[in-house]
Amino acid sequence: MGESLPMDRCCLIRASAGTGKTEELARRMVDLLRCGVEPHRIVAVTFTRKAAAEILDRVLGKLVEQAEADRAGAGEDRGRFARDALTSLQAFLADLPRLQLRTIDSLFQRIVRVCPIELGLPESFQLMDELEARELRSSLLAEMLREGGEAGAMLAEAVSRLTQGEERKSVWMVLDPLISQFWEAYQEEPDRERWGGEALRRALIPDGRETDGERLWQEIARKWSLQVPDRSDDWERLRPLLLAYRGNGTPHRLIANLLESYDPAAGSCGEFYFQRKKIVPNEEMARLLGRLARFWIQNSLETACERTRGLASLLAEFHARYRHALRSQGRIAFSDAPRLLRELGAAGGGMDQDLWLRIAFRLDSQWDHWLFDEFQDTSRSQWRALELLVGEVIQSTEETRSVFCVGDAKQSIYGWRGGDRRLFEEIASRYEGGVALRTLSTSYRSQPAVIELVNALFGSKAALEELYGDAGRAWAKDWAPHASALRDASGYSCYLEAGSDSDEPSWSEGMADGTDEEAEEERSSPVDSALARLIRESIRPAERGLSCAVLVQTNRWARRLADRLRKERVGSVFLEGDIFPGGDNQLGRLVAAALQSLVHPEDTLARGWVQASPLGDGFCQEWEKSGWRILYEEGFQGVVAEILGRLPTELDDFSKERAALLREMACRFDQTGSRDVERFLRYLRDQPVRLPETVGAVQVMTVHKAKGLGFDAVVVTELERPVRMRSRLLEVDLPRGESGLLLAPVKMIASKIPLLAKAREKAWEEELFERLSVLYVALTRARRELYVLAEAAPARRRASRAGSRSTALTHRDLLRRTLVAGESRAFWPKSGVDLFFERGELGKSKRQEDVPSTGEEPERLPPLAFPPRSVRLAPLAPSRSGKDRAAKLFAPGRASGREFGTLVHEMLARVERADAESLASLRRIASALPSTTIEEAARMALGCIESQVCGTIFSVPSDTILWREKPFEALVSGRWISGIFDRVHLFLDPNGSPASVILYDFKTDREPLERGEEGLVARYREQVGLYRAVLAQMTALPIEKIRAILVWVGPQRLVEVPPPSADR
Repeated sequence: MGESLPMDRCCLIRASAGTGKTEELARRMVDLLRCGVEPHRIVAVTFTRKAAAEILDRVLGKLVEQAEADRAGAGEDRGRFARDALTSLQAFLADLPRLQLRTIDSLFQRIVRVCPIELGLPESFQLMDELEARELRSSLLAEMLREGGEAGAMLAEAVSRLTQGEERKSVWMVLDPLISQFWEAYQEEPDRERWGGEALRRALIPDGRETDGERLWQEIARKWSLQVPDRSDDWERLRPLLLAYRGNGTPHRLIANLLESYDPAAGSCGEFYFQRKKIVPNEEMARLLGRLARFWIQNSLETACERTRGLASLLAEFHARYRHALRSQGRIAFSDAPRLLRELGAAGGGMDQDLWLRIAFRLDSQWDHWLFDEFQDTSRSQWRALELLVGEVIQSTEETRSVFCVGDAKQSIYGWRGGDRRLFEEIASRYEGGVALRTLSTSYRSQPAVIELVNALFGSKAALEELYGDAGRAWAKDWAPHASALRDASGYSCYLEAGSDSDEPSWSEGMADGTDEEAEEERSSPVDSALARLIRESIRPAERGLSCAVLVQTNRWARRLADRLRKERVGSVFLEGDIFPGGDNQLGRLVAAALQSLVHPEDTLARGWVQASPLGDGFCQEWEKSGWRILYEEGFQGVVAEILGRLPTELDDFSKERAALLREMACRFDQTGSRDVERFLRYLRDQPVRLPETVGAVQVMTVHKAKGLGFDAVVVTELERPVRMRSRLLEVDLPRGESGLLLAPVKMIASKIPLLAKAREKAWEEELFERLSVLYVALTRARRELYVLAEAAPARRRASRAGSRSTALTHRDLLRRTLVAGESRAFWPKSGVDLFFERGELGKSKRQEDVPSTGEEPERLPPLAFPPRSVRLAPLAPSRSGKDRAAKLFAPGRASGREFGTLVHEMLARVERADAESLASLRRIASALPSTTIEEAARMALGCIESQVCGTIFSVPSDTILWREKPFEALVSGRWISGIFDRVHLFLDPNGSPASVILYDFKTDREPLERGEEGLVARYREQVGLYRAVLAQMTALPIEKIRAILVWVGPQRLVEVPPPSADR
């Protein structure tokens, strides 16, 4: 395509929740196809397979709709596009195998496959799934802990630096969470000198530090005995504790009070409390206490640097082992690809920048159009690996290349795993004038009452700035009021507080960081009973046929609420929208027990479980003899089928569903090639299956799990939990434009050092913005009804909140500032649940499907729990049929026969029509000397093409649509079929619709058949029948309109296979 595009060549779209990001991207892709762009020249990138599937679905749907409109004479002006919709659809379908509609992980995998040798990987490297990657990391850590000698000494030193004398239960409990939390950051910044290095230490701890704590203590003790004589003994008893403080754990109250009163500029402490007595030190005492505070700060900073260096040593050792494992095993995880590319030079500091430029040029020549979905979730490392390719397109002077990004900073909730919301604006600023900017703020998901609550909450600039500071200002700057496109509906939204009659601390406020998980889950909250009653009496999902979600911030709260709701018997309750087929039913436990008894014959509990099942003792005895054989011959799929197939009783609907899921899980595990029973049992126990949107049930999940989903009714809770900074690693800006990384000391220490205070403030701003984003995403999941439910603050806190910012910030504070305008009223009489905000009418909103369709969120079939495993339909050659199978399994020449058949198919696929040029090429190959298998295959193909009987296949009218060696995937009668059509002739009626089809299937059987043509038909009847059914499904033609002809290439004969009705 050489003409310029009739659209913005480079476009960035800020699309709020529910406004149709996917729709815009699909529309852009369709427009490119209509402009004549070849599908494989387009790269469309998203973050999940579900989103990629939805984009594909939308593109196909739009092309079909436009093709039908064109045929009806109601299509768009064709003058705008280079080709019509039907031609675009045909090109798109023909190019599906080369389509670059990918998740961002698979895109990097695709790039890595272009240059595996340069990256130190074998050409046939394998991808690890999440389970394999997790097991590899665990095995490497275990290997590190087992080592002795120099490596063991280095590890011991790293652990010593990390713990700084603190007692821990085990080394594993120290290292495993640290590697999980910081390894990604180390791979981003592998320069160990930046991790608590000397430059950072000098910047934080200047010369002239306090070193003699004992002497300083004696000076303070003398002055203390004069100024505070009644507290001298108490002060002396604290001596060992105060001198030993190095920033570890929660400090003693006296340390906290002194540090809070310390003024770094003056170098002295002000008034403070000690044992409930207010101490006002004189000038000399204030100066001495200031030196003590500085002593604590310096020791804490020294400890933080030591810990950071120890952490870097640990991560460096682990990283070296991991890289060695990748290269020696030839396996990588999805997340490894961008980092491998960056090491090669994509970031500008890799091994060979010129080499990367050559690879990038090779890739750049393949792709002309880049489309990014959910761009706010792209990490900086991912962007650095792509920037060379995408930036080249943005700066290109060719009008035939384009870039399209759609995203929303307000939905950037994955900062903890690298997502960088600033990238979107940086690109807009860097290429200002070269990109078009658009904003979408009309929701096609949420009804008006839901949007009113969202606007009231996030549209208050004053409240956002007061509560969230710079993060609130950044949020308010880009905020645009939302509107609902569903004006014919009303919807319902409200803000409720439970426990308003209590003066006790809020449930979440009372939970300190690090509280024991079991203790936390045993606690109760006023929200629990209010939520159960809300679902049972107001939402009534089963009765009203609604999908319902309860959205929370943390996994602990989700587990706790799910358990509470189950005990309240509000109906079907699912946690995280996931189920665990390996452990939540008797069939899964039976499979696990049977495998456990197989691998551990002395496990009497597992054997007893199987004996007590309907399988009985007879199965146990037989299983001991046949179990291992079935496992190694048929895999875990065969094992599950054997166990479930031997059950003597009919299964109910629930058990049938779980049995199908167990088979799918076994099928998925078999794709790893492993026969490790212990590993499969862990997989069976821990692997969840994601449920589609479920009508009538309640799904309890975190907001992160709900991203990208929509529900008829949504309850958002856990809003009284204090917002705290989760990041423990601070990036500290140093002089001369450098920076260093430091494991953050406690806030009271960091706030006294300007460099650390600035770094912490920057991290805190990012944390607050992300927490606002989490709240926004939660509220915008609702289609019809939105219930915001918080636990009421104690009366004393409500009174103090107006003039005090000393208490921790919660989302409830923002809700009260923006949604509470007057007196509340009881939601239910005498319930302790107060209503502060309400829009719409409860129970009167229309179902989403009753609202006129907008094309933004069409109803679709729920996704399969697992992608179906393809059934590869190889030709049923004599060596694979009936009684000949065993005899000919190892027959001489079997492999060469199949290879010869493949060569003949390749030669026949070269010829579309029997013109002089095609035949001349084939004759040159056939006449080459010395004669080999290739030349023999060419002679057989040429003889077939030039024969009087078969030659008609290659002489067809020019308006006939031809498919040659066309792969396909189809679901036929519940079976997922993969195959290749050798040759198909598709004949159209005057309107351009399929009228009839001829399927030609080439057969190269060279041995004589006992029954001639009848034997050939009998042998391939099943395969041809499936191919015919697939064609009928693809063309929407009756089976009688599809002829199937076997082309017996050697004898040059055509053998027609009658359709099933004619055969009967």
